[in-house]
Amino acid sequence: MLRETFQILTLLVVLVGNTVQPAYTVENVVVTVYRDGVAVVEINLYIEEDRASINLPLIGEPENLIVMDGSGNLLNFSLKNGDLKVYVLGSHQVKISYETQDLTYKSGKFWTVKFENPWKTKILLPQDVYVVGMNVTPEGFTASQQMLEVDMPPGPVEITYILEPSAPAAPTPFYTQYLVWFGVGSLTATIILLITRWRRKPTPIKPEKMLKGLEYLRPEDQELLVFLGESGGQAFEAEVRSHFKLPKTTVWRMIKRLEREGLVEVVKIGGQNLVKLKPLAEGETGVSEGS
Repeated sequence: MLRETFQILTLLVVLVGNTVQPAYTVENVVVTVYRDGVAVVEINLYIEEDRASINLPLIGEPENLIVMDGSGNLLNFSLKNGDLKVYVLGSHQVKISYETQDLTYKSGKFWTVKFENPWKTKILLPQDVYVVGMNVTPEGFTASQQMLEVDMPPGPVEITYILEPSAPAAPTPFYTQYLVWFGVGSLTATIILLITRWRRKPTPIKPEKMLKGLEYLRPEDQELLVFLGESGGQAFEAEVRSHFKLPKTTVWRMIKRLEREGLVEVVKIGGQNLVKLKPLAEGETGVSEGS
């Protein structure tokens, strides 16, 4: 009789343990999808009681995972089978951020965001998309000049869309702004400005000259080459991220692809990465060896 009672108690403990609610509340989840298919996942949690650690599932395989408390201090964590264990050590606010390439795939001209969603999630798509299909009705749908915002309920998520092609903008020669000043300012001052600018940065490079024979490159890599050309053949990595509004790892992959093609080189200056166009065999980039 005593043995049977013990077995029943053990079974009840197991059942209760399996139904215990997590000791945290998911305040919001934002998945930002970029043009190249990389997604940035941001999860904000509120820990309801003092805990040494918490466990939660993640959406996709994480890269560049960062976990912080509410004050911005880094927290230790471990990963196992897609689950994240965070050692919160009494913190009540936890912010999780990472990149993943597992949420999107491309078939022809169609892109699809697809994943199993444990929580209500705000999905931000690039501005220039045409949504052609969804597996469920979203809870909210907002378009702005920056992003397309889709609020999805928990459960399977599948959104199919088409990206509008983005043509590289034609470069504006740096001296154009100074030509206006010739009519309204001092000729001497303008010449000084021109000389100063000329010494500081090489002449912009025409996109059609720079991209000749490079049509096989990805569109985003071509756009990066054009941006470097418009910047006089070089720009800091931080400037590239700011211009394209892409995460650090996405920009770095673009740079490394061009570096493997022998089109750019990366130089360390004061702890920052300076990305420079490399001269081609016959100077086709218009960048001299000394630039």
